[in-house]
Amino acid sequence: MSFTASAVDYSIPIENCKKSVDIVLNQDYELFKQLYAPLPKDMDQSIVKGMIARKHNNYTKKQYLGIHNFTIVGTEVLEDAKNSIYQTSQKNALKYGYTDELWVNYTFTTSKILLGKKKDNVTIKGKCKFGQVDGKWLMVNLLRS
Repeated sequence: MSFTASAVDYSIPIENCKKSVDIVLNQDYELFKQLYAPLPKDMDQSIVKGMIARKHNNYTKKQYLGIHNFTIVGTEVLEDAKNSIYQTSQKNALKYGYTDELWVNYTFTTSKILLGKKKDNVTIKGKCKFGQVDGKWLMVNLLRS
């Protein structure tokens, strides 16, 4: 496992990570299609919209009560993702054909429902993951906290 920081320009995936908040909050299927890696042929529009709706409910009604103060806090590169000890990273790298996986780390504040009780001003950490294929950054997860 190797993480590196480099001088490579990651502005596009950073902006796309920020846009993932809009996808979730607005259930924006069209924006999702623009940013996300190609979907399997057997995954039709209704399945994708259902997945986005579940994310929306999780981030606005169930586990969290909104996404506020979304901030990018850095990037990490997982080199040689095809041979990673992280199974999801390995699977995505093999599936989409990229070598390194970029992790865009973020935080946001929210209210959280924990054991049926609301806790305010909770800081949540997470990451958006991207792989670069043919010069294009592909998002391979949608807000993972």
